[in-house]
Amino acid sequence: YTGLGFSGIIIQSFKLDLNLNRTAVLRMGEKYPTRRVTEANATLSINGFIEGLTTNIGSLTGYDCGSPMAGQCTLKLLPSCSSEPLTTIDMVNPYVESVNIGVQVGSYIPVDIQLSTPLSFNTTEASTGANLKIT
Repeated sequence: YTGLGFSGIIIQSFKLDLNLNRTAVLRMGEKYPTRRVTEANATLSINGFIEGLTTNIGSLTGYDCGSPMAGQCTLKLLPSCSSEPLTTIDMVNPYVESVNIGVQVGSYIPVDIQLSTPLSFNTTEASTGANLKIT
C-alpha cells in the first residue's frame, strides 16, 4: 500500500465496496421505465499494522477526515510466488472518511483507514479525480 504520505503498512484485511444507486426513469412514449445509475461510490477499508511512531503517525494525523486528499492511493495484491502484482487498485484523489490509530505496547500499531471516491461514468469528468482504477 502506498498513499496518504506513508508506506509500509502491513495489511491484515481490506474491503472494497462499490455502491450503485439506480432510479427508474420513464421516457416519453415508452410503456415501462428503464433503470439508470444516478450515483456511484467506491469505498476502500484497510485494516493493518504500521511499525514506528515518528514518521507514520505524523503523516496520518495531518489529514482532515471527510476532505479530499490530493494524489493517488495504490493497493497492490502480490502472490507469494511472484513479485508482480496480480491486481492493483488505484484511487485518485479519494476522500479520507476515517483514520483510527490504536494504542498497543510494542513497535506495531494497529491502524484502520477508510477512503472513498465518487465514481464517474463520463470520461470528461475523469480529470476531476473522481475515478477508480482496478487492473
